[in-house]
Amino acid sequence: EIARLTAPAHARVLDLIRRPIGRTEMALNSHFSLVAPDASLSVVAAAQRDYAASLLSGSPEARLPLLSAVAPFRAGGRAGPTGYIDIPAGPLSMRHAAELYVYPNTICVIAATGAMVAGWLERSSGLFNVLTPGVLDQPLIDPAFPSYNFDLLDGLTWVIDPVVPAGHGRVSDIRWQGRPLRADAMFAVVTNSYRAGGGGGYEQLTAAQVLHAPGRPTRDVVVDYLHRRQPAAAPPSWRFAPNPGTAAWFDTGPRAQREAVPALALDDLGLMADGFRRFRLRF
Repeated sequence: EIARLTAPAHARVLDLIRRPIGRTEMALNSHFSLVAPDASLSVVAAAQRDYAASLLSGSPEARLPLLSAVAPFRAGGRAGPTGYIDIPAGPLSMRHAAELYVYPNTICVIAATGAMVAGWLERSSGLFNVLTPGVLDQPLIDPAFPSYNFDLLDGLTWVIDPVVPAGHGRVSDIRWQGRPLRADAMFAVVTNSYRAGGGGGYEQLTAAQVLHAPGRPTRDVVVDYLHRRQPAAAPPSWRFAPNPGTAAWFDTGPRAQREAVPALALDDLGLMADGFRRFRLRF
């Protein structure tokens, strides 16, 4: 009887999540989003940037460099070995938009100084354990640090040195358009309502001026973007500092393939008993 009563609503939900929204010529997955630039994050960053640019158009703040803050929401961890984005090339539906952006956050555009941006990235780098130089078998990821707090600021490039503790200059060589970041530089940064409110240990962001907070769900912004554009490969943004003779392992989805990130020196250690695939990353 319950199934009969809910059948019409269930049919409407299925119709919604199967609704076509666009197409991708490349597979999108988050298997390596914690260790390298990632196309599944880049499409969200591009959608946010596109929308923020329209919000800022015609205002004095439109002259500010525009950054887009994103974080990997589906990156395993407590969600288990199936908790990854894994979208094949081909048609995209609303279901895929929900994979790309899980949470009901809304868009928020803030003004941030270079010093604030540097602190943002330093806080984000806390995802990684402090590694011991010269050790080859040590865990890379801190399991107590949720992946949704690992923010990446699209539009910058930077280096993370995991042998340095977070908060002590772990992030270095931050650049915008190839030029070193100045502490007094001003940026417009499009992020989400959770982060702009200081969520995830980013309390310093609450001091930033809010330029726009239209209340529009980020997922809707992603959907609108995919109606018009196709996902593209991730541009270079961040990388690990070289530490010869040092390595660390991390777990990811069972379908992950080493060839997907040719720039990294990875050893495939195979499937673990809990269903994750383990890789060793040599620095």
